[in-house]
Amino acid sequence: MSTRTVATRLVVCFVASLSLPLSASAQAALSLSQTTFNVQGTADVSAPSQSVTVSNTGNRSLKWSVSSPNVPWMNVSPTAGVNRGTVSISISPLPQGSYTGSFNVTASGSSIPVTVNLAIGAAATPITPSTATLTGLIVSGQTSVNVAQTAQYTAKATYSDGTSKTLSGPTVWWYTRENTATIDHATGILTGVASGAASVRFDYVQGSVITGSTAYPISVVAAGGGTLALTCPANMTVTSSSGSAVPVTFTASTSGGVAPVTLSYNPLSGSAFPVGTTSVSVSAQSSDGQRASCSFAVSVTYAAPSVSSTAVGPQASITCPAGAVDIFPGTNIQNYVNLYGGTTTFCLKAGTHSITSPITPKTGNTFVGEYGAVLDGTGWTTSDPSYTQAAFRAHNQDIDSVTIRNLVIRNMPQRGIHTYSSGSCANGTCTFSTAGADRWTVEYNEIHHNLTGLTASNGMMVRNNYIHHNVGPDPYSSNDRLRGGGFESLLAQGVVFDHNEISYNGQMQKVASLSPNTIFRNNFVHHNLGNGVWYDGENPGSLIENNIVEDNVGMGIFYEVSGQGVIRNNAIRRNTDNGILIATSHSVDIYGNTLADNFRAINFFVNCAAVNSPYGGEIGEEIYMQDVSAHDNTITVGTRSGAWANALTSYSCDASSLLPYTNGSKNLTFTHNTYYVPSLTAWYWVWGAAAEYWSQWQALGQDTTGTVIKQ
Repeated sequence: MSTRTVATRLVVCFVASLSLPLSASAQAALSLSQTTFNVQGTADVSAPSQSVTVSNTGNRSLKWSVSSPNVPWMNVSPTAGVNRGTVSISISPLPQGSYTGSFNVTASGSSIPVTVNLAIGAAATPITPSTATLTGLIVSGQTSVNVAQTAQYTAKATYSDGTSKTLSGPTVWWYTRENTATIDHATGILTGVASGAASVRFDYVQGSVITGSTAYPISVVAAGGGTLALTCPANMTVTSSSGSAVPVTFTASTSGGVAPVTLSYNPLSGSAFPVGTTSVSVSAQSSDGQRASCSFAVSVTYAAPSVSSTAVGPQASITCPAGAVDIFPGTNIQNYVNLYGGTTTFCLKAGTHSITSPITPKTGNTFVGEYGAVLDGTGWTTSDPSYTQAAFRAHNQDIDSVTIRNLVIRNMPQRGIHTYSSGSCANGTCTFSTAGADRWTVEYNEIHHNLTGLTASNGMMVRNNYIHHNVGPDPYSSNDRLRGGGFESLLAQGVVFDHNEISYNGQMQKVASLSPNTIFRNNFVHHNLGNGVWYDGENPGSLIENNIVEDNVGMGIFYEVSGQGVIRNNAIRRNTDNGILIATSHSVDIYGNTLADNFRAINFFVNCAAVNSPYGGEIGEEIYMQDVSAHDNTITVGTRSGAWANALTSYSCDASSLLPYTNGSKNLTFTHNTYYVPSLTAWYWVWGAAAEYWSQWQALGQDTTGTVIKQ
């Protein structure tokens, strides 16, 4: 028998052995803790949340996904996971009646339906109190109290059914008949009361509706005897390295010879304080009914940890797993992909793998680079007008759960990685293709010197990559502006960018319409030729947190014609334009950020010409600017000429169209921010068309609890 014949038979046997099915015990197996829920609730009140545990009873890794519920009143989270996890089920308020909804949990070719049956009963009948009492300084049966210092009351109501309840928060509101008196609704502390009659009013609330009110008179008389004194600590500044609450201890002292004395402080329980400046009130109450109070500030700053590029990109510690198919430089990678099944792991050996056409994976493929493995596109030319060509490509192809790890991907004529799933939007609703590329993982790669680093699709996890110098001439016009970018997401749900370094890329790196629930966290974004982080086009559920964003030519964070976003705990420094620009967007919460030496800090910008117009006819939802809050941020104003702190600015607005934004109707607010400024006598704030000094800014109702400090 010839050597060639023996070799041929060995290859056939080797390939055949790879195609043999695994035993049942070696497979992943999807299991749910419960598949049917029978839930009872009350009309117009959220029914109790439920949860189902997803488990893998097999021996291989299990990647599972959760479909959207078939009814609008049910939400599920998360929508994907690996092996064991818990899926939470929340239920919106509904009228009385019976309801049924369902969703599917899918993995490894099997799908298990989960059904939720609702029985919603009638709304509860309000019960109003027949009597009310005041406790605290007022003893049983007593209706007069000394308030020489401060009086604090606890309200209790006895209901018509015989039960009693302590009323607080939105259920009870206090007022007095003296215009000079002030009562803190949250704490119940009454100050500035002269002698005479006063009242306390109870509002009875069913859900969020006031169903009735009753006022009860009390008598207030001047106090006699000694005076209780209380000394508070000085204002404190502490640092949080994680952006979360930190413990703070403090001591307040009393004097005046009155005993015993009870100390309490509001509004926080415990002693953990969040990022930002919190005003703390401490009160003391003596046994003879005297009260004293004082306040101080606890400022918690967020010092974001530095991010090192050594933590991202290919790692020498990452090796190819046992059983992986080796691919050596000079070999056609696509031929190997075509030869093996979709669950195959390929090991790209160290060295340069030159490619001149895309690699199209199969569902479940994993590509691991031996440390030093490079995919290089030098010499590859293409005339694809849609710019979809990439080292790894899935364009409107149902190729799911692909992993790309520990590779250098460079010099591609268009994109390093391209995944795209088509979708359509109309009247504010988008439909996403179920036949696209879902749930790819791109990790520990260096992606550089391509036109665009990567294009993400539904559920992609992009983590621990070094994405840099992806830039080139504008592909959409004949001019020579530098475009391209590190990343792009278009019509992609649930993408996560986590712990990447993204630097020196072109102007077009953005999360674009419509990409809901995109998370951008823990990334180091610096020295890009445009904006650092850019969301554009109604991307609900956005979360931008714990990033370092610095030295970018454009904006640090640009949130444009989008909504339902949270921007928190980022360090944003030395960007050429605004640190954070919120452009004609709605329902955005901005807090816990540290901004320093940007040209401008936080800018609310409204384009009146764009308001109420559909976004390019693409999404079909009207553009508007409303409900944007920037609070508990720390801002250092730089020394560049024209630099300012926070602002509301506009384009194409006359006085009439701008008025709803400046008069408070649109709920655009700056609250409890801390500013470090070069001068206390200069203006650093802009509201509409006017520059504002600090006193003028506060007179507008902005940052009435804020702080300004000279650098």
